[in-house]
Amino acid sequence: APVDGAGVGGIERAVEGLQREWENGNRTVIEVLDAQRELLDARVLLERALRNEYAARVGVLAAMGELRPQAILPYADERKGT
Repeated sequence: APVDGAGVGGIERAVEGLQREWENGNRTVIEVLDAQRELLDARVLLERALRNEYAARVGVLAAMGELRPQAILPYADERKGT
């Protein structure tokens, strides 16, 4: 299955909620900062997974003798929308 950012999106919404709660005095700055750090960690993991997926696709295409720009450019264009 392709890697997507659904998990990151959920964490983004949680951080937004925590920020609103902090603005209303219901959360501490430390709680918001911890959530933001968790979001950054999730984004880094997502980017690493996307890179690994892309490298694996290129490796398979190379092993098959099918590594050509036309074979990988549609995938690169698809990733731009993510």
